[in-house]
Amino acid sequence: MKKSSKLIILLSLVIVVIVGGIATMYLVSDKTDDTQVYTEKVNNGIELYNKGSYEEAIKVFEEVIKNEPKNKEAYKNLGYSYINIGRNDLALNTWRTAFSMTGDEEFNLLISSFLGEQPRTTDNIEVAAPVDNSKKSSENKGINSEIMTRFAENTFEKYVSQYGAASVKNEQGKVIVTHIRFKGKFEYSNDPNGESKIGPDGKPKPNAIPDAIIIDDVTELFKGSNTGITFDELSNFGIVGLQKEGSGDNTSIKFKYKGCTYTIACDANGNITKLDAQNRIVPEQKAVEGAKRRFSVDVVSASTGKHVTGTFHFAIAKAETVKSSNSSILRSSDGIFFETNITNGVVNLELANGKYVVCVYPQSDPSNFRRYNWEITNSTKDADLKIVVTSKLAAGQIIIVLKWGDYPRDLDSHVVGNGEHIFFEHKNSSIGNLDVDCTQGNGIETITLKNSNGIYRYYVNNYSKEEPMGQRSNAIVEVYTANNSTPQVFRIPSNIVNIWEVFEIRNGEIRVINSEASAIN
Repeated sequence: MKKSSKLIILLSLVIVVIVGGIATMYLVSDKTDDTQVYTEKVNNGIELYNKGSYEEAIKVFEEVIKNEPKNKEAYKNLGYSYINIGRNDLALNTWRTAFSMTGDEEFNLLISSFLGEQPRTTDNIEVAAPVDNSKKSSENKGINSEIMTRFAENTFEKYVSQYGAASVKNEQGKVIVTHIRFKGKFEYSNDPNGESKIGPDGKPKPNAIPDAIIIDDVTELFKGSNTGITFDELSNFGIVGLQKEGSGDNTSIKFKYKGCTYTIACDANGNITKLDAQNRIVPEQKAVEGAKRRFSVDVVSASTGKHVTGTFHFAIAKAETVKSSNSSILRSSDGIFFETNITNGVVNLELANGKYVVCVYPQSDPSNFRRYNWEITNSTKDADLKIVVTSKLAAGQIIIVLKWGDYPRDLDSHVVGNGEHIFFEHKNSSIGNLDVDCTQGNGIETITLKNSNGIYRYYVNNYSKEEPMGQRSNAIVEVYTANNSTPQVFRIPSNIVNIWEVFEIRNGEIRVINSEASAIN
């Protein structure tokens, strides 16, 4: 071989080595970049999880595992996410796969703990980021909003997509449906007054809403509830119309959440003690034009946020028939079409769309009455009608009540003025008090001002920030004064995102602002 040929071969080998080295360098670089990308994706999934967006978190963790089949954090958090949507079986399978792929003993411990019936939910997944300890601590127990939202919004077609193929059978005129990945059953039937739900093939139509849902384990509805749920705990969960029905062994609790009515067997004190307690979940059906709708209206104390105790009289009339002024209780001459005495803090009504006048007062003291003006539309929800009862106010006193629906879960009331700031971290001051602070949605927050002399501003802050505040919170602020039986009402504009500056008080005079603010000051 010629010397020149040897040189060419040698140079070729050098080039191959160099190019190979460069390729290797780029591969390592790409791998490093990929690792960083998927670390960020896991953290994004964790953020979604901590907001309660479990379905979205699952998609993120699954994408990471598809591309990094040994990513331990993705496996671990995917399992937690499955638990919070009631899919314990998928959580177990995820962690078994993780142990097989990674050999990490932590997954064996998770599996052992799970099978040993350790607590089945985790309220927060920890991520390596600074923790803001100034915020209000979250409750250990609460609503499993992911699965309960699904019950409120889904149709037969969506349940097939989420829970797999359907098995259908007929029982006493009802179509009973089970899915391979759902622990429970769905009931469908044709409503003679509504839209037909059953197709010619005997199966529910794709857009059919179930008449009822029955689940095998009621604790799947609540976070951190494997040992049961007490009536008092339920009252803090941001649900509507919580009440006990029946007595003795036939007692059940009933409440509404996100458009579904839940009835669950309980003990005589209203506590859910059995995982397999009888239950029935009834989703709200499609509204029939002109038909009445059922509402469960909470009557709560402004000072506690809880259902009123004692007996209260409730009366309602159509606004068009009312002749009396706001300075008196409703009378028979006002065309009252329904009235009752409330002993459990809940009144159940059937109302068509329209305008109404409502009157509520303690049975023992009709002079301490409140009148409310309602307008029922297709978008009206139970939480919008919550009735707030206040004590008699002295001259100059003002009670400010914030009401809202399911989301955002945590809105905060703020009053700033005379060198003071009343809010959840400073509840008591020389100018007034924050009496009620709600963090779970469907609540009220109450601030009582001792004296309205001075200049004050009232704000609502979107603390939990799951979504823009004006999007669907239906937030309402009611202002109660000594000289008016009907509260002044402010409704949130739809364009409010984070801070709603509602009004200003100048020496007792309320001046409307009702706009977005950049800060609370």
